[in-house]
Amino acid sequence: MVVGSCVIRSLKFPTRSDKVCYGTCDGLVCLFSNRHPSVVFNPATRWRRSFPPSRVQPLIISHFKLRGRESSPRAPPSGRLGSARLGSAWAWAWAWAWVLGLGSWVLGLGSWVLGLGSWVLGLGSWVLGLGSWVLGLGSWVLGLGSWVLGLGSWVLGLGSWVLGLGSWVLGLGSWVLGLGSWVLGLGSWVLGLGSWVLGLGSWVLGLGSWVLGLGSWVLGLGSWVLGLGSWVLGLGSWVLGLGSWVLGLGSWHFRETFCSYLTTMFAICYTLIRETCLPKCVCDLP
Repeated sequence: MVVGSCVIRSLKFPTRSDKVCYGTCDGLVCLFSNRHPSVVFNPATRWRRSFPPSRVQPLIISHFKLRGRESSPRAPPSGRLGSARLGSAWAWAWAWAWVLGLGSWVLGLGSWVLGLGSWVLGLGSWVLGLGSWVLGLGSWVLGLGSWVLGLGSWVLGLGSWVLGLGSWVLGLGSWVLGLGSWVLGLGSWVLGLGSWVLGLGSWVLGLGSWVLGLGSWVLGLGSWVLGLGSWVLGLGSWVLGLGSWVLGLGSWHFRETFCSYLTTMFAICYTLIRETCLPKCVCDLP
């Protein structure tokens, strides 16, 4: 039998069961039965050809009808040898590949969630560090206020010392004035003593005038020192006012509320991180 460019040499008459015969050409398959036309096809190229029923097939069919053994009708061969099984295998393969891809995606999502959790923990640590820095800044401001108060106290002490020095200078001026009065009285007594003593009294008066000039200079110096002491006292009062302002700023109610809030949040976050997420601290190990 010539089929295209190939010659099929093996021929068989149809029987009750389906048969398969192979020709001389590679890949050609022949399917035939008692009730349906024979089919020759090439699975590789999907080439197929059907042949009309032979002369023997009607005789066999009528013989089966007479004997009441007619076989049940069957669908004609499609020429797709094992295509259903192959399609099912591919479907299972694609299903497994999809399941594996879904698992990989779920693992990637889990890794992303873990990375996000690590980032959130890092952000919380940064916020806690910022709170510690703010607390340290508040402590530094309080220390600066204390230092300013100490400086104000030192300035007040310096002002008191300057005032004492001014009082001592005033006392010295009073003593010099008393000495001048005593010298003047001595001059009067010398004037009354006599003419001879008059020359000596004149000399003593000159000496008294010089002493009075010295006393006046000392009094002027005392007045200048008193003015300097008053200026220093004013400076001390200004520094005290500045220290009181800094203390008022440091003791503001918002600072206390904010510091207590930061301390509470720091304690809560530290407890949660230590109990749930962070490993055991080295300092807690035996």
